[in-house]
Formats: sequence, structure tokens, C-alpha cells
Amino acid sequence: YDKLILATGARAFMPSFYGSKLRGIYVLRDADDALALRRWIQTRRCRHALVLGGGVLGLETADALRELGLTCTVIENSPQLMAQQLDGASALLVQHHLEEKGIRVMTDESVTAAIGSNRVHGVTLSDHHRHLPADIMIVCAGVRAETSLAHKAGLEVGRGITVDTAMRTSDADIFAVGDVAEVDGQLPSLWASATEQGRIAARNIVGEQARYQPGTPPPIYLKVKDIELCAFGVASAPDEEAWLASELDIKKRRRSLLVIRDRRILGGVFVNVPDRAKQALQACRHQQRLTESGCRALENGDWSGLAEIEVAPGEEDTLSPSYQDTGTE
Repeated sequence: YDKLILATGARAFMPSFYGSKLRGIYVLRDADDALALRRWIQTRRCRHALVLGGGVLGLETADALRELGLTCTVIENSPQLMAQQLDGASALLVQHHLEEKGIRVMTDESVTAAIGSNRVHGVTLSDHHRHLPADIMIVCAGVRAETSLAHKAGLEVGRGITVDTAMRTSDADIFAVGDVAEVDGQLPSLWASATEQGRIAARNIVGEQARYQPGTPPPIYLKVKDIELCAFGVASAPDEEAWLASELDIKKRRRSLLVIRDRRILGGVFVNVPDRAKQALQACRHQQRLTESGCRALENGDWSGLAEIEVAPGEEDTLSPSYQDTGTE
């Protein structure tokens, strides 16, 4: 080859615990995985399911298993659900919603062993004394970049294949994109990021000078019935210059959180307030500034301030007022 692009992706991560090879224990990465675990549920007439991992995939999987008629428990080793996307208050609202639907949630907990001689029948928890029944166990513990080929080729590898903003590896003729590419210490692992990285690599291969700029990651939507959750960017202040605007209505199960710096929105979490989520996401994506009066309103708990956007001259023609986020990313 003259130039090479590595797009080897990522694989589902299986934590190390005794009995992890027993039948009835699955990861969930692609359609084949989903079909295999559904066959197991139907042929073994499963009643008790256990989901290891309280991220987006784990919670959506638990809800789907409950819809199939199984009792379901989610085990998460962090102190809260969706720890990478949510603040503590939002995570508690999600947890309470799941528990009301009949899904048991255990945080700050882990599995030390799977029980069974040939197939899984249960698990042992971290204190080595408590046990839970399980006819099927689905591990949703994230992914790991598939770097084995890069290792063999002698490329620089961290958590992924290390690349610069041109998507070039430590070998000037080899590029890496997608789930396997580590840019500035980050592994975006998002479809939108992967496609943009592919475009950047291709442009550099044909002689252009293109640079990858991560920007704001696509929003996260939780696809669980009867709750509307949208999270994007950061959920906590990254430095002393950033501040939070927040509102919590436990009775109505609503949560609004914004992270703001220099009158720009860095991130947000919204539970059951879709209109606010849409407004905030649009302002964040376009890097629009809130007006000073809008910021003061938000500081005082008046969320009408979110609509006060500072528009630069000539910007009116470039921004569409009818922008709508479809939630498909």
C-alpha cells in the first residue's frame, strides 16, 4: 500500500470474574448478539435476568427484558447510573423510574462470580455472601478499541491507536479512524465522530490539509418508556469559570441542568423537559452566547432566560429558527 486506513473498531468488554464463560452469559454489541440472547430466553424459558452495567445500553436492555416478562436486576459498580452522562440528581430520577417499572437497581455493586456447572444459574456479589438468581446475564460494560493489529505493526497505542488531528498514526502512511482512534487522549466512540474522522483522513491522503475538531458530541437519548432524557456535553463544571443553572422538581419528575462558561452552554441534562433540551442543544451546537440578562435570569431560577440568545450581525441568515433535533444520533 501507499496509504492505509485502520478502522478496526471496538469489541464489547467482558470483565474478569469467575464463571464468565458459562452458557447464558452474553455481551450485546451487534444484531447477532441480540438474536442469540433472545433465542436463549425463549428456549430456556428464562425468568430472571441480570444486566451488568448501568449505562445507556444496560438500562435500555433491562427495560426490553422487562417488556419480555422477565424480572430484571441492573448492577452498576459506580455510585450512580449513567455516571458518564448524568449528574447525581438526574441519575436518581432515572433510577426511581426504573424501580417503579419493576426493575431492581443496585449501584456501588459488582459481580465476583457466576454460579452454575454448565449454564449460569446466578451470581455472587462483591461481599461474597449475597447471591442473585439469573437464567441469563447480559454484560453491558462498554467497549475496548481493537488495537491488536496496530500493536503487531509497532504503532503507538494507548487506549486506542494514537493519532494526531489529521488522523495520522505514528507511521506517517497509516491513518486510524472510528472507535479505534484515540485523539488527544479521547475515544469518542460515536457514529458522527467516526464518519467525520473518515472524511478528514481521506482529505489528508489526497493531499489536503484537514484537521479533525471534535466539537460537541451528539446528544444521548435514553430509549426507555415513559421518560424523556437528553444529555449532551459535560454534566459538571470543568473549571472555576464555569457555573451551573439547575432546577429539580421531584414531584413532577423533572430535571434541568446547564453548564455555562463565558455565557456559552458547555453541556446539559434534561429529564422530562424536552422543549428546554431542544433550546439548549441548539445554542450549544451553534456555540451561541446567552445574553447577560438571560444568564441573570437562569441564575435566579427563571428558565425563560434560555431563550435569550445573543445573535451576531449577519448570523440571522445562517441559523435556521426551525431547527429540530430528531433524536436519531
